[in-house]
Amino acid sequence: MWVSLLKAVVLGVVEGLTEFLPVSSTGHLIIANQWIRFEGSFSSSFDVIVQMGAVLAVVCIFWYEYFPFAEDRQRVWRNYINVLVAILPALLVGAVLGDIIKEMLFSTLVVGIALIVGGLFLWYAEVRSRGAVHSTAEIGTGTAFGIGLFQLLSFIPGFSRSAATIGGGMLSGLDRATAAKFSFLLGAPTLLAAGGYEILNSGLTFSAEQWAILAFGLVASFLSAFLVVKPFLSYIGKHSYRPFVYYRLILGSILILLHVLS
Repeated sequence: MWVSLLKAVVLGVVEGLTEFLPVSSTGHLIIANQWIRFEGSFSSSFDVIVQMGAVLAVVCIFWYEYFPFAEDRQRVWRNYINVLVAILPALLVGAVLGDIIKEMLFSTLVVGIALIVGGLFLWYAEVRSRGAVHSTAEIGTGTAFGIGLFQLLSFIPGFSRSAATIGGGMLSGLDRATAAKFSFLLGAPTLLAAGGYEILNSGLTFSAEQWAILAFGLVASFLSAFLVVKPFLSYIGKHSYRPFVYYRLILGSILILLHVLS
């Protein structure tokens, strides 16, 4: 039991540290699962549900962007509308193809290739970005929907939901920090929906021990995400995404090489 709880904490930290960085939390969990994993279908369910801890951290950090009775209600309701519009493509595709994608694409080779392609996409988006939109309140509904279409790239494990939405945001005219912030706001309902669906689909059969393991993973995910989100936003407001691009290219190349040699 204690070994399983330790595994949950390690995987929760991996999830929390990488969920909102443009490096693919799913990809890192797939890599980690090569050495640390749970038995049977619980392993894949854990990877999906544990994301909810990181999401709750973002909701706590940006509660004023979600609170409908804040002083600037117009901004908050605009955020609601934009997020709702932006998540529609992912909800539709996830409902239709989610299980097929999980079965066919969850491998280290796919992750390696997607890390490289997603890194090049992020680099291209930053180079081409006009950076004309400096606040989430300035994002139009059409722009939000376009970013939602970019989010579909994240169904490929290793591409990264954050990289897809941040890159899509920059290509849509958002500056670096605003693209990242909207990606955070967009991630909350998207990942909560995915986690909630997984709980309804599989969670009702979990044992008490499995729920305890999940609880430890969720807490670890929450705390690690809470610690990384604000520093990341502060960093990206002054610096480029280039270090993340380099990291993705190096890690992706290593995974492909290991696959070829195995």
